[in-house]
Amino acid sequence: MNERDRVRARGVRPQAREGGGAPYSMTDTPQSPWWIVPSDDKKRARINCISHLLGIIPYEKVPFEKPVLGKRSKRPRGYVPDQGTRNVVPDVS
Repeated sequence: MNERDRVRARGVRPQAREGGGAPYSMTDTPQSPWWIVPSDDKKRARINCISHLLGIIPYEKVPFEKPVLGKRSKRPRGYVPDQGTRNVVPDVS
């Protein structure tokens, strides 16, 4: 963005503020609703958003056939677990 564009943008901002929620009210439809996430507490906002998204997904049980598994083999003698770093999502509760 060059200087001329920045000056133009400054002049548009007060007008955009006066419009308030006009863009939202014009595009908020039953097929694609807008959701406002209060975000004073960012961690709580993220958790609430994820919880909300998971809550609106219509889950249903899917029938499946249980697989037949063979006998589990033992670890070989001298097995050493991988010592590399892992990315683990921390528990929030």
